[in-house]
Amino acid sequence: MLVPLWNRVTLRYVALAAILLFVLHASFSLTHEHNPLPRLKTAFSNLKGGDPSSDIFNRTLGFEKVFAIGLPARTDKRDITALASSLSEFDITWLPGVLFRDMDAKAIPDGWDMDPAIQGSEKEAFIGSWRAHMDALVHIVENNIQTALILEDDADWDITIKQQFSHFATGAKALQELRSNRTAPSDSAYGRDWDVLWLGHRKVGPDNARQPVYVLTNDTTVPPVDVRHGYWRQSHVPTEAGADNTRLIVRTRFSSGTFAYAVNLRSALKIVAALQVNTQPYDIALSQMCHENYIKPFDCYAPYPPLMATHRAAGSASRDSDIHTVAAATAQMHEESTWDVVYSVMQNVKTLLAGDRWVKSQWPKQTAPGRWADDILQVQGRVEWMDFENMQEKHIKNINGEEKKPAAGSSCETE
Repeated sequence: MLVPLWNRVTLRYVALAAILLFVLHASFSLTHEHNPLPRLKTAFSNLKGGDPSSDIFNRTLGFEKVFAIGLPARTDKRDITALASSLSEFDITWLPGVLFRDMDAKAIPDGWDMDPAIQGSEKEAFIGSWRAHMDALVHIVENNIQTALILEDDADWDITIKQQFSHFATGAKALQELRSNRTAPSDSAYGRDWDVLWLGHRKVGPDNARQPVYVLTNDTTVPPVDVRHGYWRQSHVPTEAGADNTRLIVRTRFSSGTFAYAVNLRSALKIVAALQVNTQPYDIALSQMCHENYIKPFDCYAPYPPLMATHRAAGSASRDSDIHTVAAATAQMHEESTWDVVYSVMQNVKTLLAGDRWVKSQWPKQTAPGRWADDILQVQGRVEWMDFENMQEKHIKNINGEEKKPAAGSSCETE
């Protein structure tokens, strides 16, 4: 029996459609089976436009380079940092840390000024750390790098890091414009009138002068007050500094801890010139620069609480720090943790690699238990003028219930 022509044509199209569906299904199955780890895409990954702030969503977070300093032997720290930065879609260039024993004695400044209790291997580690940061700055100068973010090898960050940096940039630029009386837009993502952006720290605070502060509210990535490790380093505490879901951006004059900070070529030149004969731990010397004790002007801006902080892998405390050493025989075991970061990328690496977009909080009882990686932060920002000198003195306790009070005649505590 002959099949009519139109039926033959119809059957041919049906057969082709069936083959096409089979191929598509097979392709999807293979892709799903062999490529289960798509790169983490944020809601801002494809942000375009002429606004320099859009550069924050690129592969270097709006800087020309992102560097990480680490001892080559600490491959464990490099491993987790490589995973976290890849999942966060930014690129890191590694620079080697420095061991004291590898330094020429003639290159070490005389008369290091630090707590007499800090001696031996700990003092040597501070000197090696100073040299490693100096080497990073010299690298920036020698290679004419215009802006760079410098991380220490244990730095961790939130899954929303690019959004956080964008909100920080808005605030930092607003403060710069008020200080410089300039309203023309800057061609830099973070503004033009800064020397250091102190993004990851242990302590931060402004001086006593009446000054503008940028206040970010409804920020669900701010750690609850009672679990914070970082200090507000000022004896006068605005209400906003002790509020949940609130982050301040200030022109900092007193800081410590260099988990993460940004410099530009101009400020790198200033720091190298001032600290080549440094006799203090690097972070304290850099804080002195922010206090303009070396070279003026020198403007530093920072968020409180910080946007990056130290990560500690689960296991022995002897592995945590390469400066503050703990004997393995007496070291306590602890769980994985990151200071002051709610939705830690490093703590959620396995979840993200499994393709799960639900990122868990470190403190699920005090914050939302988790968030979708692509959700947009609904943060509001405003400038407030604050007269710190006339504020009531009080202190914010950290996670250990400790308080740091300022030394006599100073608006901040001494190290």
